[in-house]
Amino acid sequence: MDPFIDMFSNVSEHYNMFVNDLKSFSNAVEWNENFMIGLITFHALVLLLILVTRKNITFQAVIFFSLLSMVGLATYINEWAEQNYPLFTKHKYFDKNGAFISALFSGPIILNTFIILINFLVELFNLLVLVKTKQIKAQMKNKAKETK
Repeated sequence: MDPFIDMFSNVSEHYNMFVNDLKSFSNAVEWNENFMIGLITFHALVLLLILVTRKNITFQAVIFFSLLSMVGLATYINEWAEQNYPLFTKHKYFDKNGAFISALFSGPIILNTFIILINFLVELFNLLVLVKTKQIKAQMKNKAKETK
């Protein structure tokens, strides 16, 4: 049988397994715990800050590199949280594999940095249009001066 067909023959089965795993993960987390509410609030506030400051590219760059630094430090944060979880949560969410911190800390941060990156590209496009417009106007002025 064709390996390409084999690869896509079990898509619905794999999708169902993924949905079941996602439901199991969601059920295992106590979402009304202060730690979880704080983590979700942090991500929401960062997203709000990104949207509010979208025209301030310098500040967006600071946010961008700060968030990427947090993702880079996630391993160390995970190690610390694995040892000290009773200080802020009742459950031991943190393990050596880092699945929890990847899914609920680093994942949303990476999405936020992706939003900033898209904003950078939009601002770059707008700047290129502005520069090209000024260049064309300057060329038209020069041509008008030459014809006089």
